[in-house]
Amino acid sequence: MRDTKNKSSALERKKFIFLEIGMIVALAAVIMAFNHRSLRNSSTVIYERLHDKTTDQLIPVTIQPNKPPPAPPPPTTQFNIVVDGTDIETDYKIDVEADEKTKVANYVPFVPDEETLPEPKLPYNLDKLPDFPGGEIARLQFLRDNLKFPQSAVEIGASGTVYIQFVIEPDGSITNIEAVRGPGVGLNEEAVRVAGMMPRWKPGMQRGRAVRVLFTMPIKFVLQ
Repeated sequence: MRDTKNKSSALERKKFIFLEIGMIVALAAVIMAFNHRSLRNSSTVIYERLHDKTTDQLIPVTIQPNKPPPAPPPPTTQFNIVVDGTDIETDYKIDVEADEKTKVANYVPFVPDEETLPEPKLPYNLDKLPDFPGGEIARLQFLRDNLKFPQSAVEIGASGTVYIQFVIEPDGSITNIEAVRGPGVGLNEEAVRVAGMMPRWKPGMQRGRAVRVLFTMPIKFVLQ
């Protein structure tokens, strides 16, 4: 009987020990479970940060449309002259002036020399002025294409405006070409030469018939 009581008393004491062990084991299991869950969450966060970091490093590529090439500059009458075998960087242009003071179709009364031109004075108050074939643009282009800066003028740096006069006959031909004012040094001669190359003009008209007209034309030679 005493042995049975002793066993019951021993079991009663061990029950608290077993209960404590069980609580410890259960608590340890709970702690491990929390640690495991925290580790999983931490891994997910690390992965997401790495993923975001990789995304931030991507550089967008923008393809710019090809711009059209710039338009070529308008052609100018410029030449490079070589003097005595030495290269000289001399740029110049030849302008044909036409302003209010010196009109392209400016005609003036003209008294011809009786010995060379036994005809009466050139008429004025015309109904229709003479016209270069193709118009004013064609006239300017003709002069730019054919005028050449004289080498003698280039060597001394001469420039200036040459005023030439000529008569436009009733058939449109050009006669009596002369330089009435200019710097010389070959520029006057060049202006007269090119004026003599001009094709027949459309003659001036007075009272329904073609008449002779005196024409004044300035040509400007400029060294740059």
